[in-house]
Amino acid sequence: DQWLLIGPFEAPDMSYLEKPYPPEKEIDLKKTYQGKNQQSLTWQVIKASPSGYVRLDNLLKPSSRGIAYALVYLYSPENFPTKLLVGSDDGLRVWLNDQLLHTNPAYRAAAPDQDSLAVVLKKGWNKLLLKILQGEGGWGFYARFVDPKKKLKFSGRPPSK
Repeated sequence: DQWLLIGPFEAPDMSYLEKPYPPEKEIDLKKTYQGKNQQSLTWQVIKASPSGYVRLDNLLKPSSRGIAYALVYLYSPENFPTKLLVGSDDGLRVWLNDQLLHTNPAYRAAAPDQDSLAVVLKKGWNKLLLKILQGEGGWGFYARFVDPKKKLKFSGRPPSK
């Protein structure tokens, strides 16, 4: 339920979902980046609601025409084929271990499990990065892994080397 979050970056329209911002090039939790309206952006720790929804429009301002990145680390005790289920308001990109898995340039309201992605988590630590583009109105996301035996452990902090 704990995520690292940074944003908003500029996104006048959905084409900006494919524009790379610094979190796609490097994860440096101590660095400050220039965001929308020249504001200084740093990573912050946030919590999801009990439903799993991460509401961004009350955390990031301005909350229209922007991009946020959400980051979490997860530990798998073995190589684990599973599904990642995500939902977003609005557009979404997903990386697992720095590999782009999914892009959905949709203007939509977020709901759980809108997109289903077959993935294989590697044994050890894995990195999940989400990019959520906001048009107008609500802004947020859902993300969960199918894990019926509760094998996975999650962390809002990067694993120590």
